[in-house]
Amino acid sequence: MIKPIINHQNILKALSFEWRDINYTIKKLGIIDPLDIQHLKNKLKEFERKKLGTKIIVDNEEYWKKC
Repeated sequence: MIKPIINHQNILKALSFEWRDINYTIKKLGIIDPLDIQHLKNKLKEFERKKLGTKIIVDNEEYWKKC
């Protein structure tokens, strides 16, 4: 099995302009390893700080989209 590459470009390609939960992005990138999922969450927080992505929380579920 090939380990997915979790970088700036691939995450931006996987994000949508519509609100999607984190599981959508995880499946789109093909991530299985819990450490990779944590890395993705950290990258998404970084995107939020850089105004590349936006997050809302509904019923304790995070939804992300591109800006």
